[in-house]
Amino acid sequence: MLQATESSPRGGVLILGASKILAQAAPILLLAWFSKRIGPEELGLLSFIAATLSVLALLSDLGLSDAQNRFLHASPDLLAPLVNRELALAAVAGLLVWGSDAWTGWAARHGALLGLAVFASSFYVITAGFSGLYRLKTAGAVHAVSALLFIGLAIGFGWAGMGGVDAVLTARLLSWALLDAALLIVLKREGRWRAAWSLPREVVAFALSAFWFNAVELAINQVDVALVRALLGDREAGIFKTASLLGVAPMALGTLVAAALLPVLVRLHAQSPLKARKQVVHLSMGLAAALVAMLVLGFAWGSVLLEFFFTPLVAREGLTVFALSLGATACYVVAMPVQEWLLATDQAHFVRTTATVRAAMFFPMAAAGGWRWGIAGVAGAHLIVYAVFLVLYAGRFLARRPAAGSAP
Repeated sequence: MLQATESSPRGGVLILGASKILAQAAPILLLAWFSKRIGPEELGLLSFIAATLSVLALLSDLGLSDAQNRFLHASPDLLAPLVNRELALAAVAGLLVWGSDAWTGWAARHGALLGLAVFASSFYVITAGFSGLYRLKTAGAVHAVSALLFIGLAIGFGWAGMGGVDAVLTARLLSWALLDAALLIVLKREGRWRAAWSLPREVVAFALSAFWFNAVELAINQVDVALVRALLGDREAGIFKTASLLGVAPMALGTLVAAALLPVLVRLHAQSPLKARKQVVHLSMGLAAALVAMLVLGFAWGSVLLEFFFTPLVAREGLTVFALSLGATACYVVAMPVQEWLLATDQAHFVRTTATVRAAMFFPMAAAGGWRWGIAGVAGAHLIVYAVFLVLYAGRFLARRPAAGSAP
């Protein structure tokens, strides 16, 4: 008999959200740990490989994990074709990475490990199947185990004398692959994973919309460093990356929301659209209150961290970038409940359009701001774009207010 979904979302939301925060923090912690043990060139390569793996994992996902969260609760039979398509996409992506590095050497001959890690990144879609089925605690526990296993293995390989890139890639590969196998065995025994490929058109359209939003988000947060480096040089790029990374750390609150809220809102909206809207308002207000406290303490917190970790590199200009990044993060986090409501109410097209507008605004603004005001100008472009993002979402939310007696 198939396992029932969890009856109450609260504990699952907290567990899944906290585990996602841990998963986000793991690469940052490892980068700081390895920075004391390897040279600057290897650290630069490690940062490049880690960022590349994030991009390739997203590209091989193609929005399928978001589709799991949106549709599985109502249509659990979609899990098999979604997982099968992800495994196929990730396998193709991994082979392309491996072959292209063997041909050109762009990944410093780490293509084999990187390609296998890309294939193992199917972990995200497989785990999303459990949250889409409303088994949030299970999904959270899996993410937490993966993050802890990744950190432990990477540090262990580093102590054993393995190079930083090899240690991190091997740890990432093993932490994902072992859990991939375990989760697929569980799904197979429950009768949920089988040979199936067909997906409804609406699911494919939703996945592509989610993929476009995620791709734009990733591009905005990756291209900015390349832009700073091209305009201002390596030193300014290092200051910008360090300060902005600390400034977006509270974005983990948004990750907590996005990790588990979508399946909850899908279920709640089907019961009562008004209750779903109230949940969004309460979450946005709570996140705003939490962020006010973060903003008040932000300068002290940021200055301490910047001076503790990166004293030789970061000066006062780093604090300016940190403050602007923190403001952009505040806008993003407060808007996240509204975004999940848009996805839950079949407004993915608006999410896709908004992402396109943000990209069209950000890149010319960042280039002009960087040329005129340096790294503070690029960080300011982030703040403006995310403020517009919040205003557009809030306007859409207020314009789609249902009547008190409206049916689900």
